[in-house]
Amino acid sequence: MKKKALPIVFILVVMFSVGCATATYTVGGKKFHSSSEALDEQAKINSNNLAKITPTNAPVHGTLLVLLPSDVEIQKNYITSRGDTSKISEEMHNFMITFTKNSHQSAVDMIRKKDAFDSVSVAYKNGNPASFPIGEYDYLLFLDVDGWFLRGKDNPKALPVGTLVGHQKVLQLDVLETQAKVLGGK
Repeated sequence: MKKKALPIVFILVVMFSVGCATATYTVGGKKFHSSSEALDEQAKINSNNLAKITPTNAPVHGTLLVLLPSDVEIQKNYITSRGDTSKISEEMHNFMITFTKNSHQSAVDMIRKKDAFDSVSVAYKNGNPASFPIGEYDYLLFLDVDGWFLRGKDNPKALPVGTLVGHQKVLQLDVLETQAKVLGGK
């Protein structure tokens, strides 16, 4: 039986009217009038996605460093709106940063639960992730504005481990494992 790829999807759908005082937060197809309700819905979705992950039968082994955007980089490169971003309220701005960070943490949690690597660590970056030093790790997984990529310790060529679907960056766990085996970071 062919194993179905389990994608990790980061969906940030935040809509608001610039002329209205009330922001609408849309998460998982549901609309909310408060950021706390929307973040609760995101937590439920993330929890349900994590529950669907089963550990691999063929681990890659090795150590993985997951490099994620810092708050500053999220603010600079990941927050978008349909209009003038200067009109985003502080609450909406904070929501978007928190939502994005929660999505990233969900990816890390799923990678850990998949148990393909001996250890999974996290670091945060500002700037070009492709040039981030891999250090003592066997693999470096990073999120860039173009999507998810993986480098190996002995192979600096970054291989894609996900796709872009519109503005969504989709990390595919099975592709991550396959590409890690191709890179042979150990």
